[in-house]
Amino acid sequence: MPIRAALRPLLSALWSAVPLLFFHFGLWAQPQDNQNSSDRADRLAELYLNRDYLRTMCDSAQKAHRTLLFYFHGSWCPACRNMEEFVFPDVDVSTALQTGFLFVPLDGRLDFDGIEMAQKFGIEIYPTLVAVGNDGKALERLIGYHGEVELLEKLGRIRSRR
Repeated sequence: MPIRAALRPLLSALWSAVPLLFFHFGLWAQPQDNQNSSDRADRLAELYLNRDYLRTMCDSAQKAHRTLLFYFHGSWCPACRNMEEFVFPDVDVSTALQTGFLFVPLDGRLDFDGIEMAQKFGIEIYPTLVAVGNDGKALERLIGYHGEVELLEKLGRIRSRR
């Protein structure tokens, strides 16, 4: 009890400083130029959303005669790290990925393209592999961790569908 009572004034002082920190770091700042913030947001959205990442990747895969395979992962995800450390370096898996697929790793939480594609394909669980057809639609999803043998089997099935 005495420790809690001693910390109360310190916590109160810190809590009252929070608005000052927001103001100091510009979180409540208004735009400097003569445009309002919605115009600036519209310009930024236009810059980013006019890029058709999926179409570009589908065209690249089609020209290379490969299947587009998005790998959605997160740097915080233990299963993702295990796949990257143990499964993808396997000789058979890496050969299958290099010869039959356009393999595109995307961080579904940090990468702009990763976030956009994760929303488009409804990715909620990491890791997830999504095979995409030339029309931009998902052919198959592999959700969660897959070992070498299981992944090779599923990659073979995806290639045979193409």
